Amino acid sequence: MVKQCKVIFHVGAISDTTLQDPNEMLYYNYVLSKRIFDLARKHNVKVVYSSSAANYGDGDGVPNNIYGWSKLLAEEYGLKACEKFVALRYFNVYGPAQPGDSPYSTVVSAWCYKALENKPLRSDGDGTQTRDMIHVNDVVSANIVVGQAEKLESRVYNVGSEKSVSNN
Repeated sequence: MVKQCKVIFHVGAISDTTLQDPNEMLYYNYVLSKRIFDLARKHNVKVVYSSSAANYGDGDGVPNNIYGWSKLLAEEYGLKACEKFVALRYFNVYGPAQPGDSPYSTVVSAWCYKALENKPLRSDGDGTQTRDMIHVNDVVSANIVVGQAEKLESRVYNVGSEKSVSNN
């Protein structure tokens, strides 16, 4: 007898906004996610979907790149398709072993990487911009809490610290 799972933690995505073909990102982040959500609906399994604050764009609620759009489309499909669906919109996640040499690195990992290489710290802008930083352990805890919750309405939750941190 095969035991059915109770929760799917969907954490896979492509985040490279420099892809030459935006259809590739839409395929991986939206089309394949739809397949997962359809299976979850068919088997009445809860989905905890790793979404992104990129869905908010520049604060106007409109994604400003194909990554944000692909995550938002998948999120909206999941909310409509699955009876038990929760999207967690992660903000700027940082933590150990995060690569610091990528243009998508958080400032924390980028600065640690540069400091270890004895190189100047990367600065995007004048340093007054702020970010809501969240440690990966807190993201994992949020996933576990939502995954274990018996009664939880299908919706979107922000996963951040609620503290704006300036690069300065």
